[in-house]
Amino acid sequence: MTADLAALDASDPAERLAVFLRLRREEGMTPSEAQAALAVTLDQARNLFQALVRSGLALVVDRKAQRHADTGYMEELEARALDLLARFHAENPLKRGLGLEELRTKFPDYVSPRLVAFVLERLQEKGQAVVEGELVRRGDFACGWSVEDEALRARILDAVRARGFEGPTAEEAAELLNEPPPPCARSSTTSPPEECSRAPRRASTSTPP
Repeated sequence: MTADLAALDASDPAERLAVFLRLRREEGMTPSEAQAALAVTLDQARNLFQALVRSGLALVVDRKAQRHADTGYMEELEARALDLLARFHAENPLKRGLGLEELRTKFPDYVSPRLVAFVLERLQEKGQAVVEGELVRRGDFACGWSVEDEALRARILDAVRARGFEGPTAEEAAELLNEPPPPCARSSTTSPPEECSRAPRRASTSTPP
């Protein structure tokens, strides 16, 4: 902090602008704000920002507003997002990802949704995160469930709930699985074969978590 304050007294406007960006963190700065803070022309402010971007010290987080932010601060937000996703995957290994809106709520209120979206874009470009629809996951995470698995899981849970949490019959389980019913279910005789008489008539009530 002392070094930053000393740099604000420096005559080099680029150095002063870099300090302003570090201090303003999530707020960042636009060329017009830099123009007022540095007492330079608007074109000079734009050129200073371009120089900082080329040197890797600043990022354009909002192209429409030409708002820039300190690269180091944005990397902090990226690390936070990856940590949140890692914890989510550890607690929910069979879920394909965390909801985008839920991830945004895990950041402080002063971090805007636009800034979180920019963070996710950066992580996707680096291959460190994957966004699929309304879900986001870490790039190194592999889910144990496919989309079809989750659909089947939902059907089984619905069937169990509909029966008052009593397991479905063998015929119902076969229907849920899109499989032919077992031989004992198809038999119309009053005395099923021995192997059918030994088979349980109800599927287990345990379902995937």
